[in-house]
Amino acid sequence: GGFYSTSSGTSISAPHVSGGLALLLSAFPNLSVLQQAAALRSSAVDLGATGPDDIYGYGRLDLLSAYYAVDITGPATDGLSLSPNPSNGSTNISLDASVSDVVAGGSNILAAEYFIDTAGANGAGFAMTASDAAYDSSTESVSGAIDPTGLTSGNHDIYVHGQDSAGNWGPFSIVTLVMDLTAPIVISSVRAGAVNPTDAANVDFTITFSEPVTGVDSSDFLLTTTAASNVTVSGLSGTGSIYTVTVDTGSGNGTIRLDVADDNSILDAAASSLGGAVAGDGNFTAGEIYTIIKSATFSDVSLSYWAGSYIERLYIAGITSG
Repeated sequence: GGFYSTSSGTSISAPHVSGGLALLLSAFPNLSVLQQAAALRSSAVDLGATGPDDIYGYGRLDLLSAYYAVDITGPATDGLSLSPNPSNGSTNISLDASVSDVVAGGSNILAAEYFIDTAGANGAGFAMTASDAAYDSSTESVSGAIDPTGLTSGNHDIYVHGQDSAGNWGPFSIVTLVMDLTAPIVISSVRAGAVNPTDAANVDFTITFSEPVTGVDSSDFLLTTTAASNVTVSGLSGTGSIYTVTVDTGSGNGTIRLDVADDNSILDAAASSLGGAVAGDGNFTAGEIYTIIKSATFSDVSLSYWAGSYIERLYIAGITSG
């Protein structure tokens, strides 16, 4: 009769909500069920006890607010990190990220997933867990454990994204996982900085590894000598894949070769030890040799004579003995 009246019960609430949804879907015809529910619930005017209750449900419909509350954009994902990275494949790789819907719609995060090398269909990836054990916030820290089994050496793209409670999957963020399944080795140990034969008090060797390594110290080097005595490693410098080792040539005539002893202290970026996991499997004993001449072999050919080093070399080779 031209006045307002009050009705209650499911017989009136069901068509009331249905009519609201009809209006909402006329504006957004492609909304999923989750998106419809999220828009109506998040925009309702709360009545009675705080939050949903048995008397008022989520509250009174506010369709204009629901219109503005429609969430059709998925959450953003950032802060991706992998550990260890590079990986030598011996352990699982921890994947961490942050998923937030604060800017995209304000819905709670519902799920997160990752793909390796190729992004697949929404919901078909490896599930990630909320770091606080519950997806109950519009911003969540999430984590996953990547099994390296079957991953080849080289770079692998890891695709990560999240889903909000309105059902929207967000765009992918990408982080690169480096798999390094090859242990480092010694490429060479060569003479550097002095002629050979030499009467120098100190000589340098250049040690080249197959890739950048850390953990190199003087205890990793051994000297193989003949005749010469009191020969010691007196200095070490370098970084990455190239190191210079200085050797005190001691006293007496003889030969010196600088060897590398693998005690598993030398590691590459993926934490693989020299040569492999077993101590000694990266030993190197095939380097160049310095011939040390502290006193001339022949009294009539001094070490300073222009051909002195050649004559000493002939003698050491057994070609001449006088």
